[in-house]
Amino acid sequence: MLRVNDILTLKSGELHLWLLPDDAPTLDEARVTQMLEALPKGEQARHAQFVVRRPKREYILTRTLVRRVLSRYTHVLPSAWRFTANEFGRPAIATPHVLAGLDFNVSHTGGMIVCLVGQHLEFGVDVEDRQRARRTVDIAERFFSPREARALRSLPDHAQGDRFMELWTLKEAYIKARGMGLRIPLAHFSFELSAGPDAIAIAFEPELQDDASSWRFSLSRPSQRHQLAWAVRVKGGDALFVKERDALALLCD
Repeated sequence: MLRVNDILTLKSGELHLWLLPDDAPTLDEARVTQMLEALPKGEQARHAQFVVRRPKREYILTRTLVRRVLSRYTHVLPSAWRFTANEFGRPAIATPHVLAGLDFNVSHTGGMIVCLVGQHLEFGVDVEDRQRARRTVDIAERFFSPREARALRSLPDHAQGDRFMELWTLKEAYIKARGMGLRIPLAHFSFELSAGPDAIAIAFEPELQDDASSWRFSLSRPSQRHQLAWAVRVKGGDALFVKERDALALLCD
C-alpha cells in the first residue's frame, strides 16, 4: 500500500493522473476549512472574491490538491509551492525548482477534480460533467471544425451528447497541452473517433504547423457522470504510460 510520505518517481514517458471526487463525504466542511487556512494568504484572498459556495469550495480543493500532489514527488512542503502563469494563463511552478522538468495540468468540474503530472513532457487534461451537455450540435457548428460538426450531425440524437463531450474534452486537453488556450481556434484542428477510443486521430489546418503523429490522446470516464481526456506529445516511438492515482487520501490525511 502506498504510504502518504513515500516519494514517487516518474519514469521516462510516465504520467500520473490524480482523480479527486470532490463530493466525497470525507471532504466535509471542517476539513475544507482547514485546507483554506493552510493556503498562502494570496490564495486565501483570491478565495474570498468568490461569491457562490460551490466555486469557493472547488477552489480550495483544487489548490490543495495541486500542492499536495506535487509534494509527493519531492521533499517540498505543500505550503512552499509558488505558481506563475504564462501569457495565455496556463499555470506552472514558479518556485522551488527542485525537480527538473516537473510539470502539472489541472481541470475541474462539478463533482470531479483531476491533476495530471509529468516530467519533461508536453501534456494537458480536461474533465467535464456529462450532465451539462446542451445544444451540442449548435455549439459544434459554431466552434468545431466543419468535419467534426458533420460527423456529430450524422449520429442518432441519443448519441450526440456523448460524442460532443468526447470531442470537447479532447480539444480542451490539446489546447491546454499547447499552453495557448483559446488562442488556438477550435476549428483549426479535427479529431477522428470512428476507429474507437484507442485509435484517436487528429488533423491540423496548415496555420497550426503541428505534427499529428507526435500526439497521443485518450478518453475515459472516471465516473458515470464525467468525461475525461488527456493529450500528450511524444517523441518518435517513445513509450507512454499514464497511471491513475486516487487523490482522496492525500486530502484526507
